[in-house]
Amino acid sequence: MTDSDFPADNESDERDLRADSEAGWVPNPDVVTQRVEGETVLVNLLTNEIYALNATGSRAWDLLVTGLSREALQRELEREFDATPAEISEEIDKLISSLVEKKLLRPAAA
Repeated sequence: MTDSDFPADNESDERDLRADSEAGWVPNPDVVTQRVEGETVLVNLLTNEIYALNATGSRAWDLLVTGLSREALQRELEREFDATPAEISEEIDKLISSLVEKKLLRPAAA
């Protein structure tokens, strides 16, 4: 879902992300976003690093920042995209892991 590939460090990190995501997600307040030609560009103002999400990642980002839980995000993307639940689940975990690792997204409870 991202143009850059930021895999999770290990499977236990992905399980931790699932547990943390029950309350939903919020963007880091130091991140600004801009839609450019169907992609979402994220800029971390503290590091000046720029990240681009493709159309699918952009849709997931839009849903995540509304406060959806990981499970609700999974259900919505299953409705919208022609992919298996396992494929969507794997992509969500990769995306959330990447966004958290790069300090672009954090659990709402944090």
